[in-house]
Amino acid sequence: MKKSITILFFVLLSSAYSFGQNDSLKIRTEIGVRGRLQTGNLNQFAINPNAKLGISKDKFNTEFQADYQYLNINDFVVKSDFWSSGIYQHRPNRRMYPMAIARYGFSKSYRINQSILSGIGAGVNIRKKSPTDLIQLNAFTGYMNIEFENDIKHISIVGGLLIKMMHSISKRIHVLWDLNSYHSSTDNQFWGLYNLVMIQYKIHKNIALNLSYNSTHNNKTIVGMKKTNTLMLFGFNYQYKQ
Repeated sequence: MKKSITILFFVLLSSAYSFGQNDSLKIRTEIGVRGRLQTGNLNQFAINPNAKLGISKDKFNTEFQADYQYLNINDFVVKSDFWSSGIYQHRPNRRMYPMAIARYGFSKSYRINQSILSGIGAGVNIRKKSPTDLIQLNAFTGYMNIEFENDIKHISIVGGLLIKMMHSISKRIHVLWDLNSYHSSTDNQFWGLYNLVMIQYKIHKNIALNLSYNSTHNNKTIVGMKKTNTLMLFGFNYQYKQ
């Protein structure tokens, strides 16, 4: 099913490109590095490079994100996690809009060989004063394939929510809140939540320091894994807009 995730990413990108042929695009790129303090399955410090790409106009908004986590733990035993995601929103300035989502990743620290999710749905702007001052609620349904170590798999139709809030306290201080969920259609105990709260402080036009708190809850895991894990991240990011 890796082909389906690749196709959906291609659709998101090609849709953004085609809609922008007659008008100029707004492109946002962001790269950053953060330090990681984790409690739960693992207790260690790690390095987390990350990147974002946003392509938008009045007719659409497309965002891609990738995070790689290099973990050095247990007497130099190295583990690594990789997560990527993409979302497409059509006419996101309207009160309601259609959307599509795709995610792919793996996590050695959570003993997940691969995690694939793709779906379509709709969103609503509860509040949108500007691209950096908004509250959005998105709901989707689609396909989920999570493969744990020891060939334990869960494949099903999935439903989920994406809630996003952004608010500017001042010209320099910005707050971001993300809440994502997934819910299996075949097992009512197979669900999870991802919660992110981030504060950014701009020290330059394109450079910001950030402090974030992440909590992840997977209600069903394999033996030996805790259901809830937390992360405290501190770092900086560079953003370029065109």
